[in-house]
Amino acid sequence: MFGWFAIACTFWVMLNQILCSIATIRYHSLPAHREHAHWWRTMVAPGIGAIGLASALYLLWSNLSTLGGDIIWVSLIPWFCISWFVLSLLIAFWLKSNRPAAYEGLGRVLSTTADDA
Repeated sequence: MFGWFAIACTFWVMLNQILCSIATIRYHSLPAHREHAHWWRTMVAPGIGAIGLASALYLLWSNLSTLGGDIIWVSLIPWFCISWFVLSLLIAFWLKSNRPAAYEGLGRVLSTTADDA
């Protein structure tokens, strides 16, 4: 059981790091943020990282039966993680359209600037 959770957590961490790399590239390619963009730090390095992590994630997925056994629960781990991610996106989009104040407050939980106090 512990091994299965370790596989799921590894899958999640790698997926989040890939998405963060893509978000870094996207954020710094917007016209409002191009002045802070650096060709290596905000474009090339995150792109290389995303490609490398996507390759490792593919290897994790393709060798899942070797890592966790050959039962149905192990083969469902990636699908569970992806469906959880999609559900989270749907909830975020719903909050953004139906409860914008709650959506705006989501990021403020971790903010420590004086402007948010």
